[in-house]
Amino acid sequence: MLSILYTNKSYCLCNFTLEFTLKKAYLVGKTFYQLKHELLSEYLKNELRTPTLKMTPA
Repeated sequence: MLSILYTNKSYCLCNFTLEFTLKKAYLVGKTFYQLKHELLSEYLKNELRTPTLKMTPA
């Protein structure tokens, strides 16, 4: 029973996130895929500029 409730919460959160993203894309006049690509490319640029995980030589 607990797994059903967890799955339902996860589905609702995913649905809300998708709906919010689609509304945001509509408001700025872009498609969902254009918005996703821009967000991921900005994230990658920032991560390459200043990494959040420090790498140490082995």
